[in-house]
Amino acid sequence: MVNAINEIPMHCGWVLDGFPMTLNQAQLLEEALTGYNRSLIEAEGKKTQIPTLAVDPTTSKEVPPPSSAFDFVLLLDISDTSSLNRLAEDISREISQEDIGQPGAIETHKEGDQNLKDQIQHRIIGFLDNWPSLERWFSEPENVLIKINAEIDKESLCQNVKEIFAVEIDKKKNKVEKKLEEKKLEAEKKEALTVSEPPSLTPQQPEPEKEKEVHHPQDTSKSPPGKGKLQSGD
Repeated sequence: MVNAINEIPMHCGWVLDGFPMTLNQAQLLEEALTGYNRSLIEAEGKKTQIPTLAVDPTTSKEVPPPSSAFDFVLLLDISDTSSLNRLAEDISREISQEDIGQPGAIETHKEGDQNLKDQIQHRIIGFLDNWPSLERWFSEPENVLIKINAEIDKESLCQNVKEIFAVEIDKKKNKVEKKLEEKKLEAEKKEALTVSEPPSLTPQQPEPEKEKEVHHPQDTSKSPPGKGKLQSGD
């Protein structure tokens, strides 16, 4: 999965459906995509927060963690009952009149339906067990979790999901443009500092000549004793 994501062009996005399902999967996926182990950094951060008698003012500030591997996480919030009812509707829709007319078709469909219901029920139980820890993971340190009411009809739900994707894509574009603008301004500042450095060094070069000029009058001040000697000779 990580290799497939890394092969996607930079200007294209990607969507994971139903993954990660556990906190461990979320941690491994984020570390593989960003190189950032949040649990390890948080553990090291707690060690450095041990109070001391003297605070070193030269200690570097804490480096902020990188952004999440996900731009946003969308949760379709729906009850277990509604989810199972929709499953039953989909199953009944798939059963055609031709299948019913075949010998043993009804019994075959009933067995398949029961197996599918058991699988869905198993997935629901697994989701309820793992969701609390996943919800905290997607909410800290930056909240990328978006909950949407999925108890409405499918057409309205689909439209709401499309609108959320459109809004989040615009946010992502604005975020990238802002970072590029900040990098551009930083580069221009560095270039301006580089250009202004040589003129600031030129006034310091003639300093030795100034020292000679200062000492030269002091040498001439010794002439009065010499004149005194000449007067005594006369």
